[in-house]
Amino acid sequence: MFQTYGLSLEIYDSQKRKIDFPSGVTLGYPCFVPLPSGSIKSGSVSLLLPSLSYFSFPSGKYYYLIRLYASNKGLTTQDLFSGKPIDSEPLQKFEIYNPSIKEVDVSLEEIFIKEEPLTGCATNIIILKIKNNALVNQFNVTVDFCIDGALVERKQIKNFGPEEKADIEYFWIPPKTGNYLIKGRVMGIADGNPKNNIREKLIEVKSAH
Repeated sequence: MFQTYGLSLEIYDSQKRKIDFPSGVTLGYPCFVPLPSGSIKSGSVSLLLPSLSYFSFPSGKYYYLIRLYASNKGLTTQDLFSGKPIDSEPLQKFEIYNPSIKEVDVSLEEIFIKEEPLTGCATNIIILKIKNNALVNQFNVTVDFCIDGALVERKQIKNFGPEEKADIEYFWIPPKTGNYLIKGRVMGIADGNPKNNIREKLIEVKSAH
């Protein structure tokens, strides 16, 4: 039976975290011819990987995953890839060499307390000020807010513009008064300077009365 096939590509960083692309962007390739076996071909990645150059990925190790979709209902490309895949391959490792990107670096500039002193059993706003020091967009930048070594909340910037700055807000209710160690951590893909990714700040939470 003639079917419309589509191959989609998912990219993962060196730690096997999926890289989400900007809204509306799909790394897919519709194939309007029947594939005899109805399964993924080993050479199919050659159709998809070249499109990564558009996103200016930094040099490094990555993983890719290919999924096969099929329909005989004449769906649009968007509808085709929104269904369930009929086949997929295991993660495969590959490397990108991109000498045009000289530096990829995202940094945590400051841990900022919006209102001091912090008060116990009340909502306090903690702001992590981060910056993209690179001249290219960075995707899926992860920002962690930790208290006394424990992760409280993780947020993600899906598309961080060149030399852009951002204030990431966290709402925290201390369970009691006392001293706490705030730790902020920002993680980019293939970050070339991990030394500026972490900051800590010792704070005191006082009674509201």
